[in-house]
Amino acid sequence: MSLITLTTDWGLTDHYVAALKGELFSMLPGVNIVDISHQIPAYNFMKAAFVFKNAFYFFPPHTIHLICVDKQLNRTDDTHTGWMVVQYGESMIVCRNNGFFTLVSKQEPLKAVYIEGSEEVSVAHEKSFLVTLLHDLVHNKPLEELGQPVKSFYQSSMFQPSHDANSIQGTVIHIDIYGNAITNIEKEYFENVVGARRFEIDMPRYGETITKINNRYDDVTPGKMVALFNASGFLEIALNQGDISLLYGLEYADKIRILLQ
Repeated sequence: MSLITLTTDWGLTDHYVAALKGELFSMLPGVNIVDISHQIPAYNFMKAAFVFKNAFYFFPPHTIHLICVDKQLNRTDDTHTGWMVVQYGESMIVCRNNGFFTLVSKQEPLKAVYIEGSEEVSVAHEKSFLVTLLHDLVHNKPLEELGQPVKSFYQSSMFQPSHDANSIQGTVIHIDIYGNAITNIEKEYFENVVGARRFEIDMPRYGETITKINNRYDDVTPGKMVALFNASGFLEIALNQGDISLLYGLEYADKIRILLQ
């Protein structure tokens, strides 16, 4: 049975998601459709990449993933802006060549093709265009028959922190449903840079500092700020039994600095 996942910025109050699913069910009877998220902020393919990155590894081989968060970019090169199909392992990812894939994976895909004519698809016809493409993929149409090889992936590096001799500079890349702030600082990166040195997560805007990485939220008393590495391996700053984004105003794209001693 074919499995298709959907990640969009279409929301759930309009007809867009239902119309897409309706056309998919009409053309592909018996297909299984799983919603990863339809609540991505409009055009925010950076956040879409984070949400998708932390979900798609759990799906079985041969899953087809459609990402409709269509941030258009002004290009100075000849990189295509249209839709592409990326073969990643035994699964397929359908997305735009806008940096999304390079945020999801550091590995080169097995194969990727740019879908001919996809830059000319109008908004009114895009849904049917995508449904036809998914139909072809479900029926194992060779990628070589769908388009030309992707020669260049547009690169995006929002998820990459930086550091110097005295500090690490990171960014909040996601606020989850509990108000926890997830940064782009991964555990391996943190440990390699910090080593045995003492550190201080600088929160001057909030009048607090954090000098320890904990394992659980309840390692601190309720209402206290805590830092830990979450299940995805990213440094998370949270409030035990509270919403740090609401109480302290911590937001997506805020800068995080870790001072090294």
